[in-house]
Amino acid sequence: MNNDTFLDPWQISKSEKFLVELRKEVCADHVLYNKILMIVARRRDRDEYLFRLINEGKFAQVHLTWRGAVEPDPFWPVTELFDSFDVWAETVMKQDNLKYGEH
Repeated sequence: MNNDTFLDPWQISKSEKFLVELRKEVCADHVLYNKILMIVARRRDRDEYLFRLINEGKFAQVHLTWRGAVEPDPFWPVTELFDSFDVWAETVMKQDNLKYGEH
């Protein structure tokens, strides 16, 4: 994946700080707890991030809270799983791009 893979407002990201924050936030009951992840992209205008689940081939869109500590409720950070990058791109990125252009 490269910058041409993503449509506004999404952009490629390799910044480990997002992965570090995610690890701080997830509690033991969260769907991403103990998963091997890598950051893929971020939405430039919101706290939305796309991670790849390395061993599963799935992708997770996560809304980080930036609490800097474990969220006690496993609902947070809000996470939506996708079976593939293409599914995520069709259902999220392309729709976000259409709405983003309306600003």
